[in-house]
Amino acid sequence: MNIHQKKLLHFQGFGLRKYIRLLK
Repeated sequence: MNIHQKKLLHFQGFGLRKYIRLLK
């Protein structure tokens, strides 16, 4: 796995969590 891909995946996960938190 690429380091760039890993970073992107982590960023997406963080954004998703923030989004879910806003929905609640």
